[in-house]
Amino acid sequence: SNDHLFVIFSDRIEWCKKHLSHSMPNLTFVENNSHITDLYLMSMCKNIITANSGFSWWAAYLRSDLSGIVLVPSRWLISQAIDGMVQRNFYPPEWEVIPVTYFPPADQELLQFPTSSVSEQ
Repeated sequence: SNDHLFVIFSDRIEWCKKHLSHSMPNLTFVENNSHITDLYLMSMCKNIITANSGFSWWAAYLRSDLSGIVLVPSRWLISQAIDGMVQRNFYPPEWEVIPVTYFPPADQELLQFPTSSVSEQ
């Protein structure tokens, strides 16, 4: 709803701006920080929607407000056989698992947008 602010963190922030800016007016894109600063800021969010990445997993795990909601994808890896084990042993039981029914091939357009790395900062 419009009473929530969505804060977007990504190593491909330009792709996010291009594809998410039109979806809702209450988005803020965080950019030009160190990875440590981004991890800290993400951990300060009450509610977190993670990607299938260790970075967002750690931000959710280290969050300061445990009363919030953490949403995680049911598919972490391409291999569904391994995903069942990951879901049982990798997510704390209070995190809400969102079903992922389609795991698309790599988005070639996404690959055209540069990523940042620790060595660049």
